[in-house]
Amino acid sequence: NQIPIVAITANVSNSEVEKCHTAGMNDFIAKPFQIAELVNKVAKHTGVENAGIQQHDEQIELPPSGSVTNLTYLLNFTEGNEEEIKKYVNIFLKRIPQSLIEAEHALKNKEEGKVVSVLHSIKPLIGSVGMSDCEKIITELELQKHEMKDNKLLPKFLTIRKQCLAATEELKLLYRLQD
Repeated sequence: NQIPIVAITANVSNSEVEKCHTAGMNDFIAKPFQIAELVNKVAKHTGVENAGIQQHDEQIELPPSGSVTNLTYLLNFTEGNEEEIKKYVNIFLKRIPQSLIEAEHALKNKEEGKVVSVLHSIKPLIGSVGMSDCEKIITELELQKHEMKDNKLLPKFLTIRKQCLAATEELKLLYRLQD
């Protein structure tokens, strides 16, 4: 019996998927992911049907979402656990401003690759609060990072920054959290 190896990666470009397969991995999952998704991938490669993880079909009341955020993913990921949701929102509120400052410094120093790297590092957080437009922009930047120039990066970074700052304020209001 072989133990399946499933890569968990934020980068699901074709070349990254190929690297996973070349390295001997059986499959991959994009971050952020849900446990049921991982269990289903393992089950697929082991031939085990119902591995004991059941999807929750009952309707759980959604926490409030705003104009920038959509907390559906976070609700499903935490199975509606309000304390867990607040924990991830707090992580977002701490990491995003720090990362934006780091990316701004890199942008001022014309370190386009570092800007993209910093944005890549926060992409799972951005996805966890439903900011799919920003997630898509970051993915575009990742795919174009080798030919990225400051004049193309700046407007995209400013869009991401504006949305992230708006999301930060929105989440603080939704959860009445302090800095």
